[in-house]
Amino acid sequence: MCKSFIYQVWIVVALVLTSWTVSQAQWNPVTVEPGEDDPYFTSGYQGEPDTYAPDSFTYYLNNQATNTRHVTITSDVDWLTVPAPVQVAGQGGEAEAIILINNNIGDLPPGLHVATLFFDTGDGLLRERYVEVFVKLRLCVALDVDCDVWHFETGGDAEWYGQADETYDGVDAAQSGAIGNNQETWMETTAYTPGDIRFWWKVSSEAVFAPLEFYVNGALVDSISGDVDWHEITVTLDADDPNYLDTGAFVLHWRYVKDRAYPVGADCGWVDQLSFEPADFLSVTPSAPQIFEVCTETETLEGFCIEYTVVNTDPSEPCVPVNPPVITACANDPELTLDENCEALMPDLTGDVVYTDDCGYAEVTQQPVAGTPISVDTLVTITVTDAAGSDDCQVLVTVQDVTDPVITECAVDPGPLALDANCEVALPDLTDEIVATDNCTNAIDLLITQDPLPGTLISVDTLVTFSVEDEAGNIATCDV
Repeated sequence: MCKSFIYQVWIVVALVLTSWTVSQAQWNPVTVEPGEDDPYFTSGYQGEPDTYAPDSFTYYLNNQATNTRHVTITSDVDWLTVPAPVQVAGQGGEAEAIILINNNIGDLPPGLHVATLFFDTGDGLLRERYVEVFVKLRLCVALDVDCDVWHFETGGDAEWYGQADETYDGVDAAQSGAIGNNQETWMETTAYTPGDIRFWWKVSSEAVFAPLEFYVNGALVDSISGDVDWHEITVTLDADDPNYLDTGAFVLHWRYVKDRAYPVGADCGWVDQLSFEPADFLSVTPSAPQIFEVCTETETLEGFCIEYTVVNTDPSEPCVPVNPPVITACANDPELTLDENCEALMPDLTGDVVYTDDCGYAEVTQQPVAGTPISVDTLVTITVTDAAGSDDCQVLVTVQDVTDPVITECAVDPGPLALDANCEVALPDLTDEIVATDNCTNAIDLLITQDPLPGTLISVDTLVTFSVEDEAGNIATCDV
């Protein structure tokens, strides 16, 4: 009975020792924080490495072993830069490992990307950590508008962003942010001129309770919900809109909002191919802006004030601009064809200039003026002027001559030429007999050649071709 008890005790001890040995073999004395279930996250814009924030991540290493450990860090992506092996002293020693985002991140396509980091402590055991990066497209890019002209804001409980997975044009589109019940996500931009706004939109949501909406100056214009495929909408921005009369602006606002809705479909909305066609006239003339200063007590003590502008829209008062106009796009460089008199009339380029102005209009002139005859490439200066000042730009108007010279008299057939003893005769130079005119090149400057060349020995009747070339390279021919 006693022997049996001792035998059982030894079995228990052996099992405990075996379990302790296995545990010791798998135990890694170096800890890495944050842990595997807490990945780092960053985001930025496609092709813009400098926009990622944060742009580095710090891991904290702790060594509970007796001896110093050298931890080697590697990654499975090329857009993370890892440090040289990190030395961590034993008996509770600590060290930091800083991981940097490098410029290769600019090559990533839009979407979510995950990188794995491997921490090798040299004992055959690896610790894995993860970095998640979300690559966004700028909303102006996703909506196919000029980023220098259209500026977007986004907010609510999540941001809208550009992506390439669901689009109308097959390239990219804006998508609403991920939200939960009783939340919203919005984006907006501003137009400063009456006209027509067009865009394509789509939604995949619970009908009625999770709509995608479009507002102009705070007023709901249209709303879609449920499973609605891509379709175009056109909205007229009216010059008589009271908010536009007060502020001189149209605030365009897209919102995806959920009541106590269930997540149906993709649970989001999309917008693509935004375009704007301004109206060709303004039906109202706002009056001069009035500038006010407001100072709080603290700001006054510090010597600072807040300045803001209020636009008074009383149509009985003329608009007096505060700031000079700014040309945002000059006219394109035109190419004109010269007529039979080697002239072309200067076109009116003033209507092709795009500019901004406090009052919405200014005087646009050009020099030389429209209708001026020109015969050579001409630099045109276009000036936009209001009461506050002016701005100008230049356009190069080029001309081209496409008219062939006119041969009024070809050479006279020299008649039979007498062959010499070798049955040959030299072809005479007949170019002096050619009479020609041209719309742009003086007759004396025309290049006249003959083929075959003068002096060529001939033995049989030969057709001679004369070419007259003007300075633009246009050619006329005649034969003898």
